[in-house]
Amino acid sequence: MAMQTLRESQTTNEENNFMNAYSTMLVEVEKMNSELIDNAGRVKPEVYDKKQKRIDELRNCLVLFNQSFFKMMYYKQEMVTWKKKCLDKELEFVNFVTNSLDNESSRK
Repeated sequence: MAMQTLRESQTTNEENNFMNAYSTMLVEVEKMNSELIDNAGRVKPEVYDKKQKRIDELRNCLVLFNQSFFKMMYYKQEMVTWKKKCLDKELEFVNFVTNSLDNESSRK
C-alpha cells in the first residue's frame, strides 16, 4: 500500500504528455498572434477579426485546461496526503497491537 501511494503521488507519463502538449500549444498560439500582428495591414478586416477571435478562443481553452489540470493535480496530492495519513494510523494501530501482545506474553 505504501509503494502504491508513492507511485500515485508521482506524475504519470500521460500527465507529462498533457503538460508538454499544453506548452507546445502556448507557443503555437503566440506564433499565430505574432503572425496576425505582422500581417495586420495586408489582411482584410473581416479575416483579421476572425483570426483574432480564433486566437482568443484558443487562449481561453488554454486557460481552462490550465485551471482544470492544476485543480486535478491538487486533488491528486490531497488524495495522496489522505492515504499517507491512513497508512500512518494503520501503522500506529499495528504497533499498538504488537506492543500489547508483547507486553501480555512477557507477563506470563
